[in-house]
Amino acid sequence: MQTQTSLERRYRRWLAIYPPAFHARHEEEMLSVLLRGARDGQRHPRPVDVLDLVLHGLRERGSERGFPSNWERSHARFMFPFRIAVAGWLCLISSLLIAFHRGEGWLVVLLPAIALHLYLAYRIRPTARHH
Repeated sequence: MQTQTSLERRYRRWLAIYPPAFHARHEEEMLSVLLRGARDGQRHPRPVDVLDLVLHGLRERGSERGFPSNWERSHARFMFPFRIAVAGWLCLISSLLIAFHRGEGWLVVLLPAIALHLYLAYRIRPTARHH
């Protein structure tokens, strides 16, 4: 039996973000692709791979739970502008923090939050109904 490399163990930890059913079906295939793309001697996952795993893992978990919720979809006329307003507010806060040279570290938190609100706004956008 071959022992796991440190890179393989690290990738397996990141793959745990995916929902259990998805993880069970696709872990070996995804791990194989990730390891084939690694450079010789690479010991840590590349940041771009980690980001990709996190984003897609969270998306899978969200879609498994009906994300955004049915309530949010049924109240899209209210929630769409609310999500846009929250994203705008986070952009304003980010701009102010950067302007005062205090926000570079906060961008790691605020940019994904902004992207999430814009994504949710897009997913629940009200559609025009023709009568």
